[in-house]
Amino acid sequence: VDLKNDCLAGMEALVRLNHPKHGIIPPNDFIPLAEENGLIVEIGDVVLRKACFAANKWLEQGLFNGRVAVNLSSRQFALTDLQQRVESILRLTKLPAKHLELEITEGTVIKNPEKAIKVMQQLAKMGVSLALDDFGTGYSSLKYLANLQIDYLKIDKGFVQGLNKQTNKGIVIAITQLAKNLGKHCVAEGVETIEQLNFLKNIKITLINFL
Repeated sequence: VDLKNDCLAGMEALVRLNHPKHGIIPPNDFIPLAEENGLIVEIGDVVLRKACFAANKWLEQGLFNGRVAVNLSSRQFALTDLQQRVESILRLTKLPAKHLELEITEGTVIKNPEKAIKVMQQLAKMGVSLALDDFGTGYSSLKYLANLQIDYLKIDKGFVQGLNKQTNKGIVIAITQLAKNLGKHCVAEGVETIEQLNFLKNIKITLINFL
């Protein structure tokens, strides 16, 4: 949600596993296993394809004019043909690249910052937006932050939901100012209460994700 203009700015695709016996299983319970056995690559392709098809349908119906955000796993990010995979799905779904946002976790980036910079540059040339997810949790080096081809810094929901503590308030303010100084957009994730919303409005955050 864009707080400045009070409108929908985008949405995020969140995968769930619909198990025949156990019902809906959250990603924290099955994504690590999928990462371990390699199935995450196929799952990621399916999620990206479904998200792009849906976003294009909403665009055509005039219901939506923002971005759909899709998370990239560390295994996907390491694929040598990642750019070709994304391009293929955009062609298939006919979704303009400017309406797609790819999210990479801070932890994925710091495993190999130099390679991450090259991959993100390739993706950015396609016209997709890039976001650094869970910012502030991966002990990243600020040395690389200015060189990353990202459009959005996403403040981890743990900081937002802990805004009753002065330390978390300070961290959120600091990340917001850092993003502003770097010319990046800043997104606060996991907003649940009016108090959190009002605090974020007061420090001039413009984009938030609700749970």
